[in-house]
Amino acid sequence: MAEEKQSIEFSSEMETAAAAAHLEALAKSLREGRVLIESGDRSVSLETGRNVSLELEAKANPEKGKSSVEIKLEWVAEEELVEEAPPSLLIASGGSFVAAGDSDGETSSY
Repeated sequence: MAEEKQSIEFSSEMETAAAAAHLEALAKSLREGRVLIESGDRSVSLETGRNVSLELEAKANPEKGKSSVEIKLEWVAEEELVEEAPPSLLIASGGSFVAAGDSDGETSSY
């Protein structure tokens, strides 16, 4: 018997620190190999693959004072490990950054 598909969509206005905490929890779960997402009475449990496809889109509109970042992650649970070097990506704040390949999630100062 095939398993039933599960999905959750979530949208909320929150403080920046709360959004960052959700993203940190997601990153920790990805590193540990299992992501559990719960909202209300619904939940989705995801076993992560060895490889992940990351799509990131950042937009800034200074005239309107609006900015956005969209993140999409996809994987296949039983996929073979890809031994390629990831393309260059740098995510930075005022004095620290996380570069692609930093598997421990630690930040570096520059």
